[in-house]
Parts: sequence; structure tokens; C-alpha cells
Amino acid sequence: MGKKRALKKRHRKKREKQAQDDLFVGFSLSEDAKDKERRESLLAQIEAAFQDVPFVGPGHLSLYQAEAADNYEECDQSRDHKGSWQTIPLAHFLECSWALSYLDGKGLQYYLPALMSYRLADIPSKARNNWIFESLMYTFAIDRNSPTLYAYAKERFSIFTIPQKEVILAFLRYERERCLAENDIPPKEQVIWDWEKLAAGEGWTLRNTVSNPPVHID
Repeated sequence: MGKKRALKKRHRKKREKQAQDDLFVGFSLSEDAKDKERRESLLAQIEAAFQDVPFVGPGHLSLYQAEAADNYEECDQSRDHKGSWQTIPLAHFLECSWALSYLDGKGLQYYLPALMSYRLADIPSKARNNWIFESLMYTFAIDRNSPTLYAYAKERFSIFTIPQKEVILAFLRYERERCLAENDIPPKEQVIWDWEKLAAGEGWTLRNTVSNPPVHID
């Protein structure tokens, strides 16, 4: 009788432990599923906002031309992918990790949606750690302390539509939450604030310091 009671007690503890394990796995799966759902939603928003953006063409720097510019060189567009941005090979970005700062607005419109999509996708960690993905975050930063850099940012991003600015904002918010959860360096609050203003359709203003009034750049 005592042996049977002990077996029942052991079995009950085993079931309780299994229930706790199942609960833990359930929460983990729920969080993973929630994150996956959010990433899939962002990917769909990027697709919709940038759907018809074409390759830059000979009038603008392409990815490989921008990378060459960083090395004080020149090249043609023969190596560049010229189809839809949705099919740009990841390898092209990994080979051109210093290109983003040389692209104009047309170039950014074509390449940024692909890069954001790769950032949201499950790509190998070695690729994820490539400089171009960190450079992506710097590309969205708007330097309001330098009139020259501010004007350059305005020139590049003014051609973006409101839906495109909205999805960039959504992407930056997601990245901030993800980085904070993973103890990584998140996009700065100032970057989020700037893109909130741009997504809302507000004009470009420059503040040299907090105390100075805004200076409009037309």
C-alpha cells in the first residue's frame, strides 16, 4: 500500500513537472509566434509600400558603383542586379557593405526595402553581423547638428512617399524593441522621433541646439 502511494505521488509530481514544462514551452512558442507574425506583417508592409520601385538605372549610383566610390574607384553597372528589389541577392549587399552612404534617394528607395526585408528574415548570423546592417541603422539617422548633413538627408528622403516613411518608422520601432530585448544597441529615440515627424508629413526643420528655434530648409 505504501509502495503504491509512493508511486502515485511520484507520478503526480511527474505530471505537475510536465505541465510546468508544457506551460513554459507554450509561452516560448507564443512569443516566437507573436514575433514571427509581427515580422511577417512588416515584410508585407514593406512589399506594399515599395512594390513598384525600379532599379536605379544609369543616371544614379548602383550598389556596386557606390561601393567602388568608397574605395575611390569607378565601375559600371554590369555586376548589379537590375530586376525587382525583392530578388536582389543577399550576397550583393554583403559584398557592398560600405555602399549606403553614397546612394542618392533613388538608390535608397530601391535598396532599403530589400535590406530591411533581409534584416527581418532568418538569415545566418554571420550575414546579420555584416557591417551593412549596422550601416542601415545609421542611414536612417538624421544629423540635425550639421546643416550640410541635414540637407543631404533631406535630399535623399524627400522623394519617399508617406507610406514608405510609415513603414520605415514601423521597422525602426520593431528594431528598437528587438535590440532592447536582446541587449543590443537600439536605434536612438531621436531617430524614432524624426521619423514620426516625417511619417506624419511634417516639414523638415533643423535645430542646432535645443535652445535655438527651428530653421526651415527649403
